Amino acid sequence: MVGSLYGLAVAQAHKADDWAPDTYESAHIETKSYSHAQVVLNAGTVGALGGTITVTVEESDQTGRGYTTVPGATFAVVDAANDNAVHVGYLNLSPLKPFVRVVAVVATDTCGMGIDVILSPDDTRHDTDQDFSL
Repeated sequence: MVGSLYGLAVAQAHKADDWAPDTYESAHIETKSYSHAQVVLNAGTVGALGGTITVTVEESDQTGRGYTTVPGATFAVVDAANDNAVHVGYLNLSPLKPFVRVVAVVATDTCGMGIDVILSPDDTRHDTDQDFSL
């Protein structure tokens, strides 16, 4: 965890940087004391060669293995049409396994991005314009 404030915790899944084409899995994020999360994808420029960023959330009973994709917890693909923007997804953690991680797939060209997960003991859906809401 990077920090906490008023019962919230912020985990840096992927630091803000330029990422070469590859698949990047965050470290595990323990959700045990929280009921809701917002996944914040800060997308920069996707690159001149048609770069894309695909981000999904996975869950597991264990910290290092057995991760599976959380159905519906995938951002719209970020490309030149929707880069340089903040994308937000919401998760109800109650039905999920105790550990999540964020997987980012950067394709074709280097892309700028950073991803944070904000964990909360309360429902934090104040914005109705989210990429996914579970």
